Amino acid sequence: AKRPTALRTFALPRRDVHDATAAAVKRIEVPTIGVDEVGRGCLAGPVVACACYLPNDVDIDGIADSKTITTEKAREAIYEQLREAPGVRYALARADAPLIDDVNILQANLACMRAAAEALFYA
Repeated sequence: AKRPTALRTFALPRRDVHDATAAAVKRIEVPTIGVDEVGRGCLAGPVVACACYLPNDVDIDGIADSKTITTEKAREAIYEQLREAPGVRYALARADAPLIDDVNILQANLACMRAAAEALFYA
């Protein structure tokens, strides 16, 4: 039987497609900003987000989705490169339990990530 359209699976882009996109972004000088959060899976406590701006002329070996960086040694090596690279900026934002209770975890998470990203340019 044919599957309904709403149930089609979504395939993530192949790594070479991701690499080509990253190369194109560098050529047109679009700023690279990564945003990630921690705490969304917790039953209680804050959500914290970090945003990081990476200038186009900075190349960090091994940088990737945080879930693919599996060793502490690799994380530390990337962290040191980020700390030493000129022009790299980062910002943190935090959403505490009362805000999460007021707006729900998803909305608090999104607000937190947006605040961290905006802080890169207004700090």
